[in-house]
Amino acid sequence: MTDEKRFNEFILATKDAHKVWLLQASDGLFAMLEDEQGKTFLPVWSNEKACREAAIDDWSGYDAASMSLTEMLVWCEELQNDEILLGVEPLPDGNILPLTPEVFKNIFARV
Repeated sequence: MTDEKRFNEFILATKDAHKVWLLQASDGLFAMLEDEQGKTFLPVWSNEKACREAAIDDWSGYDAASMSLTEMLVWCEELQNDEILLGVEPLPDGNILPLTPEVFKNIFARV
């Protein structure tokens, strides 16, 4: 599947469900990624199954947690201030679709 198709499917599924999925540790912290340039990403998925499947290796012991789009849109302000990007639909090979919180807000603000 191309990145464009993966991104479009994420948008459609997220709009339909009105929520995103994240991996959350037992202490309430969320899984994060960092690339070679030191950029930090909050991984997000459009469905519970894909999110649960990512709970391996460094993320074993993390649980899939849903967050409403409304809450995520509010949280985007904090992510933007902290210079944390969203990593859309991370794949097992580490491939992510990077998205700024601002663009995420623009896409989903009218849902």
